[in-house]
Amino acid sequence: MSKAIHGGNVWEASRRFGRSPKEFLDFSSNLNPLGPPRAVQEVLAQHLQDVAFYPDPEAREAREHLAAWLDVPVESVLLTNGGVEALYLALFLFQPRRLLSSVPTFVEGIAGARAVGAEVLEVTASPREGFQLPLGALLKGLSHADLVYLCNPNNPTGVLASREKVLRIVREAKGRCAVLVDEAFVDFAGREHSLVQEATRADGVVVIGSLTKLFAFPGLRLGYAVASPSTIEALRGLQPPWSVNILAQHALIAALSDRAYVAETIRLISAERAFLSSQISSLAGYITFPSQTNFLLVDISGTGLRSGELWERLGRWGILVRDCASIPGLGDWYIRVAVRKREENLALLAAMAKESVPQRS
Repeated sequence: MSKAIHGGNVWEASRRFGRSPKEFLDFSSNLNPLGPPRAVQEVLAQHLQDVAFYPDPEAREAREHLAAWLDVPVESVLLTNGGVEALYLALFLFQPRRLLSSVPTFVEGIAGARAVGAEVLEVTASPREGFQLPLGALLKGLSHADLVYLCNPNNPTGVLASREKVLRIVREAKGRCAVLVDEAFVDFAGREHSLVQEATRADGVVVIGSLTKLFAFPGLRLGYAVASPSTIEALRGLQPPWSVNILAQHALIAALSDRAYVAETIRLISAERAFLSSQISSLAGYITFPSQTNFLLVDISGTGLRSGELWERLGRWGILVRDCASIPGLGDWYIRVAVRKREENLALLAAMAKESVPQRS
C-alpha cells in the first residue's frame, strides 16, 4: 500500500535524537496548537470504560451531529477512520486508470492513486506564481483522465483556490471524469469555501475532510466523506466494519459542541500565521509563501542547506519540521512548518536563525 512519508512521526524522531516524544516541538504536524478541546478530554475520561463494547457500526449519533455541523443531509455523510481512509475508499470506488492532479499536493493523493494501479498525470504549479492552482492546464488535462484529485486548501503549499475555479473544474468534468476534493484544512480558511453542499447533489463528486487537524486529536483518527446518498452507500460498502472507534465517536460529538474553541482557533491561527510568516522571511536565506491554512511552506534554498540537512539540525534542537523532499513538485529545497503558539514559534525562529548559512555571491 502507501509508502508516503508524513510529518508528525515523533516516535521515529525520539529514536533518532534520543529524546522523549514529549520533549519535541513538533512543527511537522499541522494540528491546532490549542490542543484538544476540554470537552473532548472530559468525555474521553467519562467514557473510557466504553472500550469494553463494540462501537456503533453506523456511528449514527456522531454522524448526525457531523451532518448538522456541515449543514448537509445525514444520508450524504460517511464517518471514517481519518481523512486518509475517506480518500482511499473513494479511490477504491472510482478505480481510476488515470488520475489528474496538480503538484505539489498531499502525498497520499498520489500514493493512493498508484496503490489502486492508476497512472498519475501531474500538472506542476509554479513557485514563481505562488503555487496557485494551474486551472488552464488542469482543464486541458481532463480529457486524458477519469478522476481529478484537488486538495483545497492545498497541502503543503497552503494555497486556497477560489470556489469559482474548483466549481469550473467540477462542471467541466461532469460526464467525463469524477472529482475528488480534499478539504482537510478548509476549516482554517473558512467553511464558506467548502464544496460539501454541491457534492451532495452531484454524481461523481466526493468531498473528503478531516476533523483531527481542527480539533487536535490525530490519534483518534476522524475524517469524513460527503457525496450523494448513492455514492455514500457505495463507499460504506467498501469500508471495514467498526472503522470508527467508540472513543472517537464520543469525542466528535463533544468537539462539535464547542463553538468558542473553533472561534479562538481561527483568531489564534490568523494572528500567528502572519507573525511567523513575516519573521521567517526576515531571516537570511528563507522565503515563505502566502497561506490560508495553519502551516507555511518555506523555500530554504538561500540557506545553503538542503531540507534533509536542516531537518537533522533542527531535530537536534528538539524541533521537528516537515522535510518536503518526498513531495512531488517540490524537491529538497523546501520545508513546511505548522503555525503554533507565540512562545513555540519564537523557539522555531531562534533555531532556524542559528542554522541559517546564507550562500555568498
